[in-house]
Formats: sequence, C-alpha cells, structure tokens
Amino acid sequence: MIGRMLLSALFCATLATAALAQSPVAQAGAQVQFALSQCLQNYRQPEALHDIFTQAGMTHSIEDFGGGEVIHWYAGAGNSAYVAVIGLGGVGSPECRITTDHINVTAMLPFARSVSGRVMSGVTIADTGPEGQVIVPDGPGSDGELCSGFHMLVPRSLIWVQVGNPGNDTSCRSFGEGAMIRVLL
Repeated sequence: MIGRMLLSALFCATLATAALAQSPVAQAGAQVQFALSQCLQNYRQPEALHDIFTQAGMTHSIEDFGGGEVIHWYAGAGNSAYVAVIGLGGVGSPECRITTDHINVTAMLPFARSVSGRVMSGVTIADTGPEGQVIVPDGPGSDGELCSGFHMLVPRSLIWVQVGNPGNDTSCRSFGEGAMIRVLL
C-alpha cells in the first residue's frame, strides 16, 4: 500500500514538473518575442543589443567575413531561437534576423505583427512593404522572396519587418516548421 502511494506521489510530481516546463514552441515564442522587442526598441542604437542579449543569458559568437562584414550571433536557452545582428560597425544597414525551428512562416507573420504592435504602440504600422508590395505566405510572388510583412515610420527611420523560411531558402512559403523574421532598422 505504501509502495503504491509513493509511486502515485512520484507520478503526480513528475506530471507537475512536466506541466511547469515550457514546451519547445512556447520557449521559442518567448525568445522570439524578446528578441523582436529588443530589436525594435533599440532601432536607433543597435549596438546596445549585444549587452541586452548577453545579459539575458543568450550565448554570443561572431562570424567575421573580413572587410568589416561581421555577423553577431546570439542563441537563446535550449537553442530554441537565434538572433543574427548584422551591419554593426558601419558596414551595411543594421538588421536583426531572428530564427526558430518551432514556429512556421504562416504563424510567424501575425505573431511578429502582434509583438510589433505592442512594442511600438502609437506608431502606425502599414501591412505592406515600404513600396506597397504585398507578398503573403504561399501567395503570388512568394517563391524566392520574403513575405513583404509590414513597415512603420518611426522618428528618423523606417523599420521593415519581413518573414520567410530560415536558412538559404528564405522564400515566403509555409513548408517546414521554421521561420525567420528580418527586421531592417
């Protein structure tokens, strides 16, 4: 009898622990939300992102292509999301690329739009690219192109947020499980 009670208590404790642990999708969503929020909030000073991401516990590595072209990579806990900060140091325009294998393109576009609306409250967000282009997941023009996403005019800048597949095929297609958000600052 005592053995069954101990076994039952152990089983309940295991279930409770599992319920408290975040699923990979929830963990990725939290990391993507944090990274996107920071990239948007620091659009005028992207150099601050290094300290913000490392202080949040993200691991940092550098990919140096020479000639001043450097990509700063940050990995979230459990490698659920990655951030590449490009264009620091004056080579190219600054941008953040936030990648995860746990949220697909179709879900990522409204997710990024929602996060951006909360972070940039009071700013008008246009649901097109800056030149009025509209490329939606699996729609016309989605092969070989990022989703047009949305853009917003902020003091002294235009921020363009696009979504696509991670890796080398960044098209606006909903195949696969992952997605990449590109934030042009």
